[in-house]
Amino acid sequence: RAPMGMRLLAALCMVWGLRVLHETFAVTAPSGRKLPKRPKSLDQKEEYQVPGTLYQGGRRGVQFFLGDMVECKRNGEWQTARVSRAPTDERPNDGSFRVKWDSDATEQKCWYRDLRKPKDPEKVPMPDWVEDWWPEEPPPEPDYVGNESDPELNFVIKGPFPKEYEEHEMFWRQGPPQDAYDITEEEHKQDAERWAVFRKKEAERKKMEYERKKTFEESEEKWRESELAKLRSKLESMDEGPEKDKVKAELAEDEVRFAEDDVKAKKRLAELEFEADKAAVLAMEPGPKKDKELKRIDKLEEEERARKEAAWAAKEQARKDKEQKREEKRQKDAEKSAEIKARAEARRAAKQGGGATKEAPKKKEAKQDEAADEEGSACDEDLEGCTVPELKAKLKEAGLPVSGKKDDLIERLRSGAK
Repeated sequence: RAPMGMRLLAALCMVWGLRVLHETFAVTAPSGRKLPKRPKSLDQKEEYQVPGTLYQGGRRGVQFFLGDMVECKRNGEWQTARVSRAPTDERPNDGSFRVKWDSDATEQKCWYRDLRKPKDPEKVPMPDWVEDWWPEEPPPEPDYVGNESDPELNFVIKGPFPKEYEEHEMFWRQGPPQDAYDITEEEHKQDAERWAVFRKKEAERKKMEYERKKTFEESEEKWRESELAKLRSKLESMDEGPEKDKVKAELAEDEVRFAEDDVKAKKRLAELEFEADKAAVLAMEPGPKKDKELKRIDKLEEEERARKEAAWAAKEQARKDKEQKREEKRQKDAEKSAEIKARAEARRAAKQGGGATKEAPKKKEAKQDEAADEEGSACDEDLEGCTVPELKAKLKEAGLPVSGKKDDLIERLRSGAK
């Protein structure tokens, strides 16, 4: 038996371990899992370094993403809904979720603690509005930075800030799940104001980006023209010879390369100009003028989409035509190879039958005549391309002797034809 001191020490260690577990896992998830307690300071998140888990119950919590089927309480009953907004590290807003009910497509607000996964999602019917539904993008955060890599294009959204909630209201609160509640008009107004500020800043940034790119491409175009002018002047002052030919080749190569660069630059500038135009339209105040401009933008995007689809279809058709031509060439090569092989076999058979008995040549000639009839009269015009059995068959038809070498047979056929 263990000494009394060792048993007492083991009991104390067990009590201490149970206390640590109780303090660490004090919150219960909807699925029954134990979740970690709220850290002492959200700024010190040593335990929560996994991206996207701070507002999802921590790294041990169940995750809910956009479009997920969930259950939430409504009027005291669990009902099925779809997640229409989820807090993220980049856009946490106030840390709340938004759900869209399957029954009437209305949107309400809840916290992580109020959500759970459906027990049998396959039996839940699909609502009619889901087919063409896409969750609305949340507005940028008040401290959103437009372009971190380029200081000149940076901008920051200045409020209004989301509502500050108490700790018992937020996702770390304890207690049973509560009913979802309506989104206030003040929150809708805040979202609209933040979107308006963001679109205005984004339009300014797109315009500045286009102007900078345009200035840069104009300087690049001037440099390319000066380089070509230098080569042309150098070429005019040179005498004929290998060096001049080398400069000519260099000039031709640069002209082709610079022309391709000009095409790419114009295409990129057109894209940036369209993006700046679209951002300026989105930043306009709501009204008939904005609706008209949005229709124009949609029409241009549709035309560009149709152009890209046509270009892709033409490219695909060219690929199919090329593949078909390659297959036809392969078949012709195979047929030609088989024909050459057959002629070689016929010549080899004719050589092997030269020293046989008198009866054997007769049988052989009969077989060769049949083979010649099957192959057709491919050598009627060109006797040089005929095999020996074919030549003998022609001599036999003309009533001429069939003995001798191939040259003798050809000469005998030509003499008989005259």
